[in-house]
Order: sequence, then structure tokens, then C-alpha cells
Amino acid sequence: MGWLDDYIHFTHAQESPTVFHRWVGISIIASTLGRDVWLDRRSDGVTRYKVYPGQLIIVLVAGSGRSRKSVGLNMSQPFLKAGGVRTIRGKSSPEAFLDELSGKGVTPPPKDHSALLLLSEMSAFLSKQSYSEPLLDILMDLADAPDYFPFNTRGGGKIELKNVCLSGLMASTPISIGEAIPARAHSAGFLSRVMWIYAAKTDRINPLIDFDDEFVDPAEIQRMEALKQDLFHRIKYASTMKGPFSVTKEAKDWYVDWYKNWVESPQGQGEGYPTRRGDHLLRVAMCIAVSERGDREITLEDLTHTDAMLCDVEQHFDKVFLHIGHSQNAKNFQRIVDAITVSGGVVPRNHLIKMVYKYFNNIEELSMTLRTLEAAGELKRGTDKMQSEFWWLPDHPDPSPQE
Repeated sequence: MGWLDDYIHFTHAQESPTVFHRWVGISIIASTLGRDVWLDRRSDGVTRYKVYPGQLIIVLVAGSGRSRKSVGLNMSQPFLKAGGVRTIRGKSSPEAFLDELSGKGVTPPPKDHSALLLLSEMSAFLSKQSYSEPLLDILMDLADAPDYFPFNTRGGGKIELKNVCLSGLMASTPISIGEAIPARAHSAGFLSRVMWIYAAKTDRINPLIDFDDEFVDPAEIQRMEALKQDLFHRIKYASTMKGPFSVTKEAKDWYVDWYKNWVESPQGQGEGYPTRRGDHLLRVAMCIAVSERGDREITLEDLTHTDAMLCDVEQHFDKVFLHIGHSQNAKNFQRIVDAITVSGGVVPRNHLIKMVYKYFNNIEELSMTLRTLEAAGELKRGTDKMQSEFWWLPDHPDPSPQE
């Protein structure tokens, strides 16, 4: 079994949803690898840029209470320590955050300026007030893993970071996301740099009443302790990995075919997440390869496994973003409904875009608004026989082609 499977088994008694533990495990691997390993994005023999697993920013999203997001997130800490990952926690000003990332006052100084932003509540770090400061823009710049990042402080000083790799593991609720992230963050690109992991409820229930070990099978206690030590050993090994990843021929052929189909599909249109999905796919696939085999080669199975994981995550994006910019977008909600109404209650997506695009910053923002209206039951979506997308009002007869 791979490291992720073993980690999920090790955490089986904790009530956070399995999907949360899976992505916490991916974050542990990603932040441990940081930018010590990478995949060259090449064409014509030239490396255009590099993709690092440590660029992954993961946010666990669920309502308050039963999902126990914070507990599941905090179970990562001993494994992060074993992987040598520096963590940054708590509310901070941009300058204090960059000082901490630089390792100011740390002895010995860190070998590079990499760290994991570990937050049990994202809004404690990121808020609309902080967005008036450069903090969110700084996070987006650091998410690109720059070789060099200078920052001029208000006092006239300068903070210089080299070989940056900022990972993120956070938790939030849909309402808190709506309160913490302003609507204009859509066009700024922050949303598309994050993997948003949503769970409506947990698939795990455990009353946790083993108050006395005499009622627990000693052999099981030994097995779980042995599993924990084995997980530590393997994550420590991952922390020693360095160098570029390779891709098998079968994996390369699959990715080329997937990429062409993706950019030509309705889901692949527009800016933001659709343009970053390929890089997200490769970052997670690197983590899967390390989890499964402990090597630096992406296989076909790694890619197809990762693609299925991303498809599962993406189908819940509408629930994650339901409260973002609601008041600011109220007029745009109505404009879309009005446009469909004047079109007779049903309209092809391309015609709808022509009617309302001038009210939005980009196609991602328009698509997000459409998904929000769909999640709220205000609109319905379908495809015709040519697989072209169209939208209609709920009180209009279903225009989908009949079999």
C-alpha cells in the first residue's frame, strides 16, 4: 500500500471525512518535497517554467461542527515535523509574515525560504481588511515559487527571499470564505491557485471511548504504533529526495491527449482555474508517485488516479464559493436571470456570454456566478446532442434532448 493509503488507515479513528485526510496527506508529502523536486515544463528543448509539488495550497471546507476540520488538519503536525517542514501559523501582517518566512532570528538559518502556511481557520490570516494591504497579492506571488522575491517595507527596509516555496494547508467554512475573500479576488487569481476540498458530512463516526488500554487488543496497539513509525520513516525518506521528475511515455501520451481535449471542452474555457488545472494535475501526480513508489517518475496510473481525484473535488466548487461576493454580485445574478428570461427561458451558453460578459471581469467570474445560481436552484444547466452547454430557468420545460 502507498503512503497515502497507510496514512488514511492510521487516521481511521478520527472523525474528519476521509477526503480531508487524503488531502492532508497530500499536503504533508507536497510540503515535505517543497521545491527540492520538480517537473520541467518544456517545449522545443527549452524549459519554460518548473512545477513544484510544494506549490500546493489546500483548503478544507465544510460547515462548523461534525467534520472536525481543525482536528484532522492538526493531525498532520508530527508528520510535518518528521519531514522537516517549517510551519507558519496565526494572524500576521505582511512584513511579519515575510520575516517569519525568511527565517529571521532562526538559528541555524533555514536552507531556503520555504514553509507551510498551516491554519485551522483561514479567515484568521486572510480577511477583507488584510486585502487592502498587499498580503493576498504577496501570497499569489509566493505561490509561483519565485527564485527571488524582494519586498520593500513601510519603514524603508527590504526583505529578500530566495528559492521560495510556500505551501498551504488551511480550513474554513463556505460562509467564512465569503467573508474573508473579496469578490475582486476572483480576477486577481487567488481562487485558481488553491485546491478547495469540500465535504458536506463525514463518512466516519467514532465515539472515542477507549479510556483504558486494557480494553484494546494489544496487538492492534502495536500495529498502529508500527504503522506510525513506518509513516515517519517514509516521509523522512521523501525529505531527502532531490532533482527533476521524469514522465513515462504512456503518461506523456495520455497527458497530451487530455490537455488537448481539456482546452477544447466547455470546462476548459476561460481564465483562472481552467488554465491552471494541468499544473495542479502534475503537482498532485508527483505526490502520488512518491506515495506509491517513492520515486521521481510520473506514470500513467499516477495521472489517471490524480485526474479522478480532481474531478471529485471540482464537482463541489459551487458549494465552496456559494457565499463569495454575494452582495456585490446580486445585480449580476439578476442580469443573468433577466437575459435568460428575455430569451424565452432557455439560452445557449455562448449566446448568454455575449449578452452579459460586459458585467464581469473575466469568464471565470461569470462561470462562478452561473454555478452559484445553479447551486441555489435559480438556474439549470444541460447539454444538447452536440455537447454544447445551455442554461434555462427552473419553471421552463426541460429542453434537454430526449433519448
